Amino acid sequence: MFHFLNTAEYVDEAQKIKTPGTLITSACKALKADFKIAMTGTPVENTLVDLWCIMDFSVSGLLGTTKEFAKEFQNPLKNSETDVAQLCEALRNKIGIFIKRRLKKDVAKDLPEKFDNAQSRIEKQMPPVQLERYKVEMDRAKNTDMESENRGALILKSLQAIRDISDHPYLADKQVLSYPSNELVATSAKLQILLDILENIRSKEEKVIVFADRKDTQKMLQKVVYEYYRISSSIINGDTPATKQAEGKIKLSRQQTIDKYQSVKGFNVIIMSPIAAGVGLNVTGANHIIHYSRHWNPAKEEQATDRAYRIGQQKDVHVYYPMAVADFDSFDLILDRLLARKKALAASTLYPTEQIELKLDETYNSIFGFNAESSESPLSTSDINSLQPHLFEAFIAALYSKKGFNTHLTPYSNDKGVDVIAFKDGENYLIQAKQSKSVIGNDGVQEIAAAKHYFDAKYGLEFKLILLSNNDFTSAAELLAKPNKISLVNRLLLERMIIDNVVTIQDVHKYEAMRMKIV
Repeated sequence: MFHFLNTAEYVDEAQKIKTPGTLITSACKALKADFKIAMTGTPVENTLVDLWCIMDFSVSGLLGTTKEFAKEFQNPLKNSETDVAQLCEALRNKIGIFIKRRLKKDVAKDLPEKFDNAQSRIEKQMPPVQLERYKVEMDRAKNTDMESENRGALILKSLQAIRDISDHPYLADKQVLSYPSNELVATSAKLQILLDILENIRSKEEKVIVFADRKDTQKMLQKVVYEYYRISSSIINGDTPATKQAEGKIKLSRQQTIDKYQSVKGFNVIIMSPIAAGVGLNVTGANHIIHYSRHWNPAKEEQATDRAYRIGQQKDVHVYYPMAVADFDSFDLILDRLLARKKALAASTLYPTEQIELKLDETYNSIFGFNAESSESPLSTSDINSLQPHLFEAFIAALYSKKGFNTHLTPYSNDKGVDVIAFKDGENYLIQAKQSKSVIGNDGVQEIAAAKHYFDAKYGLEFKLILLSNNDFTSAAELLAKPNKISLVNRLLLERMIIDNVVTIQDVHKYEAMRMKIV
């Protein structure tokens, strides 16, 4: 006897019905059909319950109720000792013939080759400036109390700092765009690798996408590319409108930006955030991919690569991973190994895409589990001129601490006009720290003068006032400071203090970490 199907329901992009109870999920499940097919490239994004919901649409009841499924498959993932591969294999066996998986290589027979292998990892020794800053950060992290209630935030901060330094040593503390490109390249292993790769691509008259997630890194890359190749690289990140309708009058949408980039004949460079470029964009005009900064989630990184390696690509695609290395296992090497493991797990199981992302603890323990002794170099006047503004304030706090004061950094906002409070028996100061490329006028004088009454009353002490800068003061500022009894510390006086009191970048970060929440 034959059974003829009267109705069939097909759902493409089925990850959109992954959440039980949503309007779109309920609407799709409410339709009556003899046969249902759900098609998706990401059956599991956040949790295994995503897969349950899609399967409940296709073959209702196959995996039981949500509660039963969560108990058997989702909840065990919360236990770090669970064998994830075995668990996901059991789930796959339970689904059986009702899931069909085909990879891009199985269906897109006409796609050219993608070269993403051991040769894609290009290593270079860190220059001395980068290596020293790296070791200082390693020591700082190891000397931080990670057992506090802020453990998660401290671990994340350390990991972000060491990743920034691996990309470029100035990204962690300094105003990176204030440096000339030749100095930026000379002090970063990965920038040197990047230029070697770009030179090879230029010789072939081909196009490249450079992925980096931090905006400061993107702007640094844009600056270097322009000064070396006179190419004004577009940047696609969260600030770039996603659609033409949202673009407004000034900014192009993401795909419009890509179209403009692809319309240029021959060599061209575009810089993208892997998140902003994650889905929906077509960049088949490029056949070189450089992951300058690695994403913590290998699935997101793969999605970024697929902006170029997709149907419509006519050339072989080459993927590159610049890696800053040293005479020990560096951040880039360790991260690459961790990501490779996660990627292999995802390829062989129905592992949740979001959970492929590296966990803070496992990454931290892998990165900071070795001894890299540093030599702490004192910060020079040139160094402090290029510090990020909030770290310049932390430098002043550390400097006065070296002079014997008990110093406190005020909050980022609502600081009442004071950046540093310095206490010492019979000699207490309120300090306004002005980092500037221009001479300081009356504003700084007025700010610190207005703060005195509040702090005198709050602490029951008589504070003296200091206005300090890495620059000089106008004659008007000097005139206004005298009747208000404000001591002015200009560039020359600050330089003398720096010579007499050694402050390192570790000292700066120590005081920044202790910044007050409220005054």
